[in-house]
Amino acid sequence: MIHSTFHISPTGSDSAPGTEPHPWRTLHHAAHTVKAGDTVIVTAGIYDDGRVAIHTSGTAEAPIRFIAQSGVEIPGFLLTGDFIHIRGFTVRFFESALKDESFYGIEIRGSHFVIEDNRFIETLGAGVFTSPHSARGLIRRNFFHRNVLSCIEVHGTAHLVEANTIRQPIQDHPSGRKTDDADAIRFFGTGHIFRGNDIRQIWYGANIRDAHMDCFQTFRGTEDGDPDLTTDILIEDNYCEASSYQTEDECGGGVTMERVGSADGTFERGIVIRNNIFIAPYASGIHGAASFVSFVNNTCICHPAFTQYNTIALDYWHPDCRRLNIQNNAFHHYTHPFYISKPAWDGSILSGNFPPPVIHFYSHVELANLTDIVMTAPATESTLGANLARVFSAPEPDSPQGAVPVFSNIPAAPSISPAPISPWVKRIYFANFESPLSGWHTQGDVTLSPAAPNVDGHSACLQGDSRLEMGGISAITTRHENLIIRLLLGADALDETESL
Repeated sequence: MIHSTFHISPTGSDSAPGTEPHPWRTLHHAAHTVKAGDTVIVTAGIYDDGRVAIHTSGTAEAPIRFIAQSGVEIPGFLLTGDFIHIRGFTVRFFESALKDESFYGIEIRGSHFVIEDNRFIETLGAGVFTSPHSARGLIRRNFFHRNVLSCIEVHGTAHLVEANTIRQPIQDHPSGRKTDDADAIRFFGTGHIFRGNDIRQIWYGANIRDAHMDCFQTFRGTEDGDPDLTTDILIEDNYCEASSYQTEDECGGGVTMERVGSADGTFERGIVIRNNIFIAPYASGIHGAASFVSFVNNTCICHPAFTQYNTIALDYWHPDCRRLNIQNNAFHHYTHPFYISKPAWDGSILSGNFPPPVIHFYSHVELANLTDIVMTAPATESTLGANLARVFSAPEPDSPQGAVPVFSNIPAAPSISPAPISPWVKRIYFANFESPLSGWHTQGDVTLSPAAPNVDGHSACLQGDSRLEMGGISAITTRHENLIIRLLLGADALDETESL
């Protein structure tokens, strides 16, 4: 079978043959024309012709490919066919999207799709949405920014979501659409893997009212075809920075779950959360029926500014929570490492966590601190320092094409070292840097020193709006801290502006 390559340009015509010298004008024409094995190359430009629906299927050997050159902007796609690849597009909000029946950037109802190296900007709903009838898709190396309700929402079976860069999901769209939450990734169904994603800027500000914002969240399925339980999920090697607090119910979280379990009654086919970095007031919470949850080899950090509140690393309080596997995690600066229901405690595995936690049991009436349990601790303070060094020495990705997952090579278990904690670790999570960095102060939205900005011999200019207030003193944001800490760890001299 002969496969064709077609071209599209803002200056083309749908009556043309679709060749490079004589391109088509619209993606709609291409979507209705292509067959298995065809490739469509789209020239830079704005194509505000509405959502593009592709109903034709490719095959495993001959997928249908839509490839954008740099600078192609569209309202979105609807994919009902199988074996369709979408690469290189900027999917953003257009006024025409307000009339569309779907809020999503790319809505996928087919299987064996590839969505890679795209940008999703301020869409009315999730940048990428997969239906319960979709299966075995790949969502990779995309950039998401200010998507409403969530950036990625996954239903269906056996999708791989990896190496995506996610920034600042929002609750309400500037056009007027209001929702009840703002999460980075929502997941439902079975067999999914979420690996090596870089999630940051989960914070309160414009277009956020009262959301409980999570890097990952699941609950009872919302779509026809969702199973009763979400099962067989792997969340590994991700970086989650949701360091924001408004109230105890309105704050940043790592992984929040309910209606989760195992596909075969084993931990291996349950919910496995391992080798992640969580910087959030709540690293993980269970708010409904749940079983066979493994939380292993994770580093969990809470900003000290929030320790005046009731922050909890693992909030596994629900009475219908059963069979937990919590091992070799490091917790830093939390008011309480664990809250756990008595039914969850019975029959669960808890060992090797640092610091050895005080376990608080929930009763149905009130919280009762029944016992202190001391455990062995393979995860140590030195482990925490090493993991933090790995966090803050990684550069901020500039684009989806250039983004590299921060933690693609995290070892299977934390390393154990008798060495004392490094001095710089004590300087990381202060509410502001006036104390640990002598002479630094805040002028408007710029944090700087009285003379040339300098940290341990390295120069830096930090600019952006502050997100924390303590006693009237503006505290610089976590992203500012990241830059300073990279300098403290010995990075090359920097002289740059970081705008938020």
